[in-house]
Amino acid sequence: MNRLSNYDKLPSITIPVTQKCAWQGWRDIVEVLRGETSQGARRIAIECYPGVYEDEIVRAFAESLAPCRVLRMAHTWKPPREIDAVVAHELTTDPVFGRMNGVVIDDFVDPVRLDCLKQRLACGGGEPILIIGTGTALIDPAPHVLVYADLARWEIQRRQRAGRIGNLAADNLSESPSLKYKRGFFLDG
Repeated sequence: MNRLSNYDKLPSITIPVTQKCAWQGWRDIVEVLRGETSQGARRIAIECYPGVYEDEIVRAFAESLAPCRVLRMAHTWKPPREIDAVVAHELTTDPVFGRMNGVVIDDFVDPVRLDCLKQRLACGGGEPILIIGTGTALIDPAPHVLVYADLARWEIQRRQRAGRIGNLAADNLSESPSLKYKRGFFLDG
């Protein structure tokens, strides 16, 4: 007896778009953000997928938008050794296999450091503030402007192999690319 499957091999969600909502290249992106700040936007969150070069983004935006303050999610992370101890069980000692788990971004965050950045945000005054990193909603759940910075999985792996990036909140630049990929699969993505 053959059963009909309801599995959708090509799932999609239709999103109604009334205006342009995706831009590429610093000039176009900064131009859109300038327009937003000229209309009163002050809190700009750049949500980054792990592996995005945040310093490059900060340079491009800070020069063009001159935010009075840059708040980085990286400044909220717990020490890498503490995070490693928490996630060791999920990563296992196997070189390939780990465990699917319930680890969430909050598990990487030091609440005291997070509160400090929230207080800095509250004291921002009228000048633009740039919030950047993975998990920006923990600092500002309702920014005036939200930008998502992404990159392809193959580019993440290329950067990992070259030793240019480690994993989220980890101090593992020199770790083998296969272990970085494993950690990324089970924890970062």
